[in-house]
Amino acid sequence: MQASTGAAALAERLALVASGADIARTVGTSGIETVALASAQGAPSQSRTWLQDLRHRDLKITGDDIKANGIPEGPRIGLALQAANDALMDDLAPDRDAQLRVALKASG
Repeated sequence: MQASTGAAALAERLALVASGADIARTVGTSGIETVALASAQGAPSQSRTWLQDLRHRDLKITGDDIKANGIPEGPRIGLALQAANDALMDDLAPDRDAQLRVALKASG
């Protein structure tokens, strides 16, 4: 039920984005069923990208990695992880070292 009611709104939002990071942020916590239904309601390319690729990507770093590099506990950790995740989704940081570099630069 939730998938069918949220799919149209998700399709509208997905139709406005193109990058991997934007697709991943737009999908957010939507379930697989919602994204699949959004595909049929106006965002087939973006939905397929998330379903077949983006949802399987995982950061190789954690907040502990960022703290170990001198960044103190706090909101900068979350911002750094989001920047690393965005870079991962945009194919700019495919491995741990690249993700950590992006995170540290963003926490700057």
